Amino acid sequence: MFVVRRAFRTKGGPVSAGSVVEPADVQNFKYRIGEKHIVEVTEHNYKRYASFFKERFGVDIPDPATFLNKEQLATKEAEAKAAAEAPAKEAEAKAAAEAPAKETQKEPEKIAPVKTVAKAVSTK
Repeated sequence: MFVVRRAFRTKGGPVSAGSVVEPADVQNFKYRIGEKHIVEVTEHNYKRYASFFKERFGVDIPDPATFLNKEQLATKEAEAKAAAEAPAKEAEAKAAAEAPAKETQKEPEKIAPVKTVAKAVSTK
């Protein structure tokens, strides 16, 4: 997880201290890392940076052990969506399997022919 230590501007607008950023979102990312504008927070140095950001900026940074980046978040959402749709798909499959069986049991209905009567319409 990468956290902004010193505020800077990007094409998308200003990035404030304490913001969590993705490397792909920041132009000149290597330069920002080298100049210590952005720091990498891991489980090992989390306490140190958490106290630093809390004292200096009054910002609480998320714990990297529980923090999910965009890719992990998208994966979790896809798994949750698939899990939610699975029972519905099973129910549809059961209904589809039972539906043809019910249709074959029905006898075809005999439709009586309809006689049409033409009426003469007078226009006066």
